[in-house]
Order: sequence, then structure tokens, then C-alpha cells
Amino acid sequence: MSNVNGHQLNPNRSLLDWYPTDPRWVAPLLQIVKFEGDIWEPCAGDGCMSDALPGTVHSSDIEPRRDDVKRLNALELGAVHNVVTNPPYNALKTL
Repeated sequence: MSNVNGHQLNPNRSLLDWYPTDPRWVAPLLQIVKFEGDIWEPCAGDGCMSDALPGTVHSSDIEPRRDDVKRLNALELGAVHNVVTNPPYNALKTL
């Protein structure tokens, strides 16, 4: 069986599901989606994906791995214009 959070059974899963997104993966998204307003990356980790996004990007993570990434649980995120993220897959079952 295949599903988005199927890797939860992997005993070698990264702590807090930290799987950095290669910034090159953002380019295809930007060819399709044009953002208006600020962007929030609520699972930013070390900010690599945030750095590849255009405009004003707010970066946060439950466990920031860079000083300019704000400490915030993505599940507590308020209203924002745009959200772009590689989510913590272990939390998807609670969404």
C-alpha cells in the first residue's frame, strides 16, 4: 500500500521528520504558480526552500536549523496569504 505518510513505519526516520527540500525543486512550482502577497514556509528547517522562493518569505520551524528561521509549530500557524512547505509527514495524520 502506498500513501503520503507511509514512511512512518521506517524505524530510521529522521528526527522530527527533517528532510530538507532541494531548492531546485522549487523552480517547477514557480513555473506554474504565481504568488501574490507574502509566503510562509512553516516547516523551513534550514531555510533552503525559503531561499528559493520569490518575494517576502517568512520561515519558521518547530526546530529551526538556522538563526533567521523563527521557532513555531506549523500546526499553530495563523492566517497567511500563501503557504509553501515540505510538511512533517508524521503530523499529516493530525491535520
